[in-house]
Amino acid sequence: MDHWIQLAMSARNPQALIYFDCRARYGICFGLLYFLGAAVAVDAVLQRYWPYATKLSDERIVDIDHFGRIMREEERYELRLFKYDSLFT
Repeated sequence: MDHWIQLAMSARNPQALIYFDCRARYGICFGLLYFLGAAVAVDAVLQRYWPYATKLSDERIVDIDHFGRIMREEERYELRLFKYDSLFT
């Protein structure tokens, strides 16, 4: 990881000294591990909702009124879905 940070910062003149203390490496490493762990936890919780978020209507849009009706139906579907299927159950 040190190599990647130095590579990214090597275009600067004068070059920035990233580490004033040896313990800063551990701080950066634990910060990244915390962030990645949180991302995995959120992914695990929200994984079952992804198919609903990417669902699109199969109907062809004829005119603007038809588009409005399709949007209202999708909003009702989403409200019904998330009202009865809470994230915290």
